Amino acid sequence: VALPDARRLAAAAGADVDELELLLDIASRAGLADTGSEWTPSAASASWLASSRLERWSGLARGWLERLPDELHELLRQRAHAVWGQGLVEYLGWLYPAGGTWIRERAAQAAREAEQLGITGSSTPSTPGTALLLHGPEAATAAMAELFPAEVDRVYLQPDLSIIAPGPLLAPIDHRLRGMAETETRGLASTYRVTAASVMRALTAGETVPALREFLSGISLTGIPQPLEYLLTDTAARFGSLRVGARDDGGAYVRSEDTAALDRLVVDPNLSPLGLQRLQPQRVESRFDLATLFWTLADARYPVVAEDASG
Repeated sequence: VALPDARRLAAAAGADVDELELLLDIASRAGLADTGSEWTPSAASASWLASSRLERWSGLARGWLERLPDELHELLRQRAHAVWGQGLVEYLGWLYPAGGTWIRERAAQAAREAEQLGITGSSTPSTPGTALLLHGPEAATAAMAELFPAEVDRVYLQPDLSIIAPGPLLAPIDHRLRGMAETETRGLASTYRVTAASVMRALTAGETVPALREFLSGISLTGIPQPLEYLLTDTAARFGSLRVGARDDGGAYVRSEDTAALDRLVVDPNLSPLGLQRLQPQRVESRFDLATLFWTLADARYPVVAEDASG
């Protein structure tokens, strides 16, 4: 993964860049990500996201266990009550002297993933981890169920446009909130922040302001603060004021009834690589394709929508 993409993905995941490769491998083992020329979410990832936190953990733990080589699986099973750490790697090197670095690297990778998943803690198998190794995913899930905190379905909407969850949110609520707000912190009490860009993203994905208002009213313990109401109303008024479409020659255009908005695009130094040209009073054009033009404007937080030939 290229460094710019790695940084973006790590920020979205609330993880360090150094952890990204490990997280992608965990996702791949659980059947949630596919890789060829690029990493993509698998078909199973949507249903995984919609499941409870306990079910998500169970799927990740099952994927970790099922992808272990048979020899390594049996060795870890034998050490279900022992400390792993560097001693495990050294033990494997002694046990398989002809195995070279392969078995030691696989063991070290499995141990890092186990620590990330809570299968181990401080290099020692946890109660659910021991159950996973000795009795399988169902027993591990039952053991983890006693440790997971109860999920909540209500949040606090703050006047500063932040949203505070007093506990782990139910998956459908968390999923929809992430579609309309930026996730700031993750944990037992996650926080989100509604911005003009996040509301614009939700509207682009098919949400409507009345639907957002109804959803937020239904989950809020504090009603909808006036600043948030203003933000929703103002963003809805600007949504779609800039429309991006494809030209027949492979380039793209931006059209708008707001000529002042088009003036700002042409003089914005951050958009100069697009080579925007004002050829008509209500339209500017670029030699780049629709996707490049759309996402560059979206990343610059302009209120853009994409349109087809029929508008």
